[in-house]
Amino acid sequence: MRRSPDSIDLYLKESFTKAGKAFDLILLVCIMTSVLCVLRGSVETISIQYKQQLFFGEWFFTVLFTLEYILRLISAKKAVEYARSFYGIVDLVSIMPTYISIFLPGSYAHILHQYVNTK
Repeated sequence: MRRSPDSIDLYLKESFTKAGKAFDLILLVCIMTSVLCVLRGSVETISIQYKQQLFFGEWFFTVLFTLEYILRLISAKKAVEYARSFYGIVDLVSIMPTYISIFLPGSYAHILHQYVNTK
């Protein structure tokens, strides 16, 4: 079943509904878990020991937050306005470092990622 932008909007923006509250809670837990992964990755001994798990976690949350960003763009009445809004920019900036690291391996994108996710 294909969902319309209005039904997606119900989950993304309507925090007073059960679905909206559940989405907000799940998103908050994901953000907190993502930040925890980044913080743990900044500790050298943990980073070395759990490198593979932290790498998977970083990509899992990047894909998840990318999907959320795309859904917000789809559900916005004016996608360009959302993309230029404070929250649109924050969403985009939070996922970009991981994608930048694909095209610029060895770059300092991971440092930017740690900085953005701990703010």
